[in-house]
Amino acid sequence: MKKYKFLYYGPISLAIMILTLCLFVLTLYQTSNLEKEFITQTKLEGDLNRIESTIYLFEHSTAYLSEQATYYAVTLNMDYFQNYWNERNIQQSRDIALERFSALEFSKDEILLLNEINKNYQKLTTIELHALKLIASALSIHDTKLPPQLKDYKLSEEEVLLPRSEKLTLANSLLFGLEYAALRDSTNESVHKFNDAIRYRVQNELRLATEETKLSLLKQRSYLFLSVFLVLIFSIITAVLVVFPILGYLKGLKNNKQLIPRGSYELRKLTAAFNEKYKALGLSESRFRLAASKLNQILLDYDLNRNQVQILAGHLLRESVFQTLHLAPSEKWYSLIHPDDFYKMRQVKEQFNSSHTDSETILRIKSLKDSTYEYTWFRATFSELIQEGGAQSHILIVLEDIDDNYRESLGLRYQANHDLLTHLLNRTAFQIALGNDLEMMNETSSAALLVLDLDDFKNVNDSGGHAIGDLALQKLSSSLKNVFRDSDLIGRLGGDEFIIWMNPVSKDPVIIERKVKELNRLLKLPDQNSNSQVSLSSSVGITYYKPDDTFHELYTRADRALYKAKEAGKGQACIEY
Repeated sequence: MKKYKFLYYGPISLAIMILTLCLFVLTLYQTSNLEKEFITQTKLEGDLNRIESTIYLFEHSTAYLSEQATYYAVTLNMDYFQNYWNERNIQQSRDIALERFSALEFSKDEILLLNEINKNYQKLTTIELHALKLIASALSIHDTKLPPQLKDYKLSEEEVLLPRSEKLTLANSLLFGLEYAALRDSTNESVHKFNDAIRYRVQNELRLATEETKLSLLKQRSYLFLSVFLVLIFSIITAVLVVFPILGYLKGLKNNKQLIPRGSYELRKLTAAFNEKYKALGLSESRFRLAASKLNQILLDYDLNRNQVQILAGHLLRESVFQTLHLAPSEKWYSLIHPDDFYKMRQVKEQFNSSHTDSETILRIKSLKDSTYEYTWFRATFSELIQEGGAQSHILIVLEDIDDNYRESLGLRYQANHDLLTHLLNRTAFQIALGNDLEMMNETSSAALLVLDLDDFKNVNDSGGHAIGDLALQKLSSSLKNVFRDSDLIGRLGGDEFIIWMNPVSKDPVIIERKVKELNRLLKLPDQNSNSQVSLSSSVGITYYKPDDTFHELYTRADRALYKAKEAGKGQACIEY
């Protein structure tokens, strides 16, 4: 490839394109000329055909008129007389021929011949009219029965006074005389000369037009051949100086190597610049990997087009688990996520599809810790890498190990949201969770709030002490968890007052009443975890959700219902709508 070192692809391609464009313009110009020449040639061929047919028409009509006039003079048969005038006045072939001749363009010699033909035609016509008028006079045909041209023709007084036989003899002498024959021969000779002159001229013009057309075709073929040749040369130069070098570059990029300069001067300069950037990028990447290796993080590159995850950097005790998934499909990485955290990944995906903004979530990923596999808490940050053209093709994922701190924060968060004695939601946490639920409710939602407390709880505390009272509260808490669903919110408002939010639930009160009966049944059973044999019961106030209810409105109605249940006796439930 050294011999191409100093070849500039840009100027070469520009020169070839200019030459090709010039040839294209010449081809269009030659095509236009060829079209004009073809039209001229077609016109000449048409003119020649029309002249040939006109000459034939003229010769045929002249001979026909002479023939019918002589037949009539000999036979006195009116059919020949009628044929003559039909041809002369109705068919008018000779007049039509002369009219066609006059519409054509002729040379001076051709015009002289045409004028001579026309004069002879007039003389022939005069002789024919003279003879026919003599015959009509001899046969005593009245002028009213004669054609206008014959009626207007006047005989001399001597001819009018001639006897019938002499008139007929004179008519025959006119049509068979030397003058008529000489005129007819002269006319035919002039017609043949005219025909030959016209035919020679038009044929010569047609020959020249045909030669010009052939020359134009040859030029056009030459231009087309040169255009194809230039395109072929351009393709070869492009392949040698551009395409093949680019294929080599792609191979080098695929193998993550520096590019070997090849091809045109422009590509070589571009390759040199790329290699410089590649070296700088390699140095930056080495620094980046070194810096990232000191962090408690793993950096991943998720290629959306290939559905492939590449590990960029990271240094963790559990890193050996992830190393086996280098360049693995995303499905294998998904298999490490805790099943309960799958929904978080779906939320991240939906956010990317809708807003293309960075996202962060905390999830559990299976990893190796202390030689055993367990789920570890990671903070996962997702950042979209936008390439040229705005196409989303890569996502940068940063996994940060937060297991120790997060587990500690979970413990503190649990203590902040739960009652330490019963492990139920405390009043604040319950009210927040219920408020979040109320924001999602609509007119078709069906839910219920239950407020309850232990009957005679003060007597239990007074007779057994606070330890027995705590056991009673724990027993009620345990019974509530057994009776109600995992999806129901259960909380302790304070003292022996508990609260339950059932969403969704049927508006049929029988369902909740059964749960209250089951709760009281469990409360009456002896406690197997302690020596306490206290028999407990609970009164329950119930209300159902109404559209736009607030926590305060629900609690107020349920509390009134609890008051009514207390008045009705122990272990009772009351509903206020």
